[in-house]
Amino acid sequence: MRAVRASAARRHPVAGQPASLRHDTGGCIGHDAAMHTRAVEATDIPRITSLEVRVEQAIGGTEVVSEAEVAEQLEMVEDLATASLVVEDDDGALLGASWRWGTTTWWLVDPDVEGDAVHHLLLGWLEEGPIRIADADSRDAQSLAVLAERGWQHAHSSFDLEMDLERAAALDEPAWAEGVAPIPWDPARAEDVHDLIYVRSAWAAVPGHEDRPLEEWRGLFAGNFLVADQQVLAEEDGALVGAAMCRIWDDGTGWVSQLAVAVEHRGRGLGRALLLQALRGLRDGGAEVLGLSVNAENRGALGLYQRVGLEIQREWLTHEFPTTP
Repeated sequence: MRAVRASAARRHPVAGQPASLRHDTGGCIGHDAAMHTRAVEATDIPRITSLEVRVEQAIGGTEVVSEAEVAEQLEMVEDLATASLVVEDDDGALLGASWRWGTTTWWLVDPDVEGDAVHHLLLGWLEEGPIRIADADSRDAQSLAVLAERGWQHAHSSFDLEMDLERAAALDEPAWAEGVAPIPWDPARAEDVHDLIYVRSAWAAVPGHEDRPLEEWRGLFAGNFLVADQQVLAEEDGALVGAAMCRIWDDGTGWVSQLAVAVEHRGRGLGRALLLQALRGLRDGGAEVLGLSVNAENRGALGLYQRVGLEIQREWLTHEFPTTP
């Protein structure tokens, strides 16, 4: 999940206090096994990393997350004791996990576990929390079925688009509007970049886009992992008019995480110029494949991305759990 995504969980004691539930796994993992819940711990990172990779493989995906990247995700959680959940069997095998922070949630279920008890447990946990959002890949029929069964409602969809290095080699040179020029990343202007994205570019006006506070945004897009040469800022008369926040993940995927143009400067080709500059920078920085995510309803952006050579690789279905009045 390269774009920052939401996810989901059933009733259990406060995370960190073990609970158990008898569950017939159908023989794929174990037998008639008890499921126990507790909070995520730092020592779980290797197993969670392995689980993320196997979940991705089970639905035909190709992303390979690293332990360092999982650690980054968990570092965003303010209090693991109350905002995370691990599901294990009697033998200590990891059956599933979920965590949440800010406006984001994450949920994972071992693809080798038969039945849907782990799905129900994790989704029920999220239903009781402050962030009732859950993503599922369009190919993950089991997760989608459990979401529907529990009353989660499809809110919107998004696409991951990618291009290989052969296409990336043919990317056009960016053409900047008169008076606009790309400038180097300056950490002292991080607050200005955040203001450009969330205020001047009206980021949250797009379905599926979250209005993230400055510190949450820093942690997700401008943390210690940020490589200055991979970021693209555009300036006119000393003012920021556009930005592309980018990263090369540990598996070699170059990702444009955010692309924003100030509302008053749209229609000047800045989005295309930012995109081309960002993709070329990721390519030249050693990325093995290039990509980004876009909301399915953002037809203008989707068309732009496809015109430069990006192709849809997967669809994510974001669900929300209705709040009882």
